[in-house]
Order: sequence, then structure tokens, then C-alpha cells
Amino acid sequence: MPAPALQPPVTVQPWPGTLHLSPQGILVLGLHLPHSGTGDGRPQARLAIRQALTQALASLLQRPPTDIHIDNQRGQPAQIRIAASTTPAPHCSFAYSDGYAVAAVNLHGPIGVDLTPVLEIPDWTALARDYLGPPTLARLQAVPASQRALALAQAWCRLEAGYKCRAEALTEWTGERPDHALHAQLILPPLPQPPSQLVGHVSWHQR
Repeated sequence: MPAPALQPPVTVQPWPGTLHLSPQGILVLGLHLPHSGTGDGRPQARLAIRQALTQALASLLQRPPTDIHIDNQRGQPAQIRIAASTTPAPHCSFAYSDGYAVAAVNLHGPIGVDLTPVLEIPDWTALARDYLGPPTLARLQAVPASQRALALAQAWCRLEAGYKCRAEALTEWTGERPDHALHAQLILPPLPQPPSQLVGHVSWHQR
């Protein structure tokens, strides 16, 4: 089946700053991170973006930060718990790249977000065939070579964001499947340090 049309791009809102929920109840928060240097900087990035989201939600929902709890069991999507709340908790998703992290929130259903740098990948055809599938591979092969790295990064982000939204692990392509999520590319701020270009994608469902 043909891919659903993209929604208008979603602007990543910098934190700290004044944040606004979209009319659909969507928020994507962006946080600049110090370079990790050598070693794995993901634990520090995970902690920093969760602290930022806790503070942002406390401000938006007019609750003390101690009322906001973000659970993250390994292998399970992150969940937000709000103390003494009688309404369904917001859904959230996180993504990281060296020097930058995003947190996406949906007040009305599941959400997934992904980031990736735009890179030249020598064996990109095998990657696209195995994970994105033959239809996407054909579309990428038709893209001018000068634009292919960007198109590949955007397609990969959409794939990853969709899997996160469905709370599924990434698997190789097994055929077209119905896709009922809403999709949008992210408008990312310029980064003061490498990678020189990041792309992002957010996918969500609404009740």
C-alpha cells in the first residue's frame, strides 16, 4: 500500500525555553548536550534528556517536578507517570545523537521519535534492501546521488520512529504492512558542533 502522506513538519522546541503543545497534543523538546569525547555518552544523555522532560512537563502541566516520573525498563518503551492524576499519562519517546537529544510527547496515544546524522554509507543499497524494503530502495535509487544520503537518513528515521511508536524491535523488511500512524519530519535547530547535519522524524497515534 502507498505510504501515508506526511503531516506538516514538527518544530523541535529548545530546552530550556518556553514550550507549547501542538493542537494534537504533541511536543518535541530538544536539548544540546556536551560532547562525550571518548567512550559511551548515552547514559549521560539519557539522564539529561529525562531530567529536561521532567522539568518541561512540570511547567506545562503546572505540577511540581516531583509529581512527574519517567519509567524506563530495558526493552520497554518509556512511560510517564503523574502522581494523583486521573487522566491517561502522556506517552513519550527519546532519541540521541552525539551532542543532541530529543524527547517527544503525545498526550493522546503512542509516539516514536528518531534522530540520525546524514552520512555517506558505502553499502547503502544492502541496508535499504534489508530494512527499508524494495519499494523504498527503488525510490532511493531514483534520487540524485548528491541528495541520496539525506533521503536515506530521512527514510531510516521514519522507519525507526514507526517501530518505536508501535513499541516493536527493529527487524528486517518482510513486506509492506498497514501503517496507521501519523508521520512528520522534524525541524531541527542548527548545531554548533558536528555532526553538521541531523535529520529527525516523529510518528504518533491518536485515540
